Amino acid sequence: MGELWELVLEERADTERVKTGPRILDQEIYLKLDKWDGRDWFTAKGVGYLYVSEKAKSWLENRVPQG
Repeated sequence: MGELWELVLEERADTERVKTGPRILDQEIYLKLDKWDGRDWFTAKGVGYLYVSEKAKSWLENRVPQG
């Protein structure tokens, strides 16, 4: 196995949760783009997701083979 690298992303956007039903998991999570600083790779406050911009998405699609 060759060298390994770790991708460490910083929190660069806020989120907003909107309740969609009676259960606690009945909700939609939205990125608040007015609070995003424009970075191509980032996480957002209050969620464990990793996000990429359209630019980063295109870069990944052109360089990473489909599995």
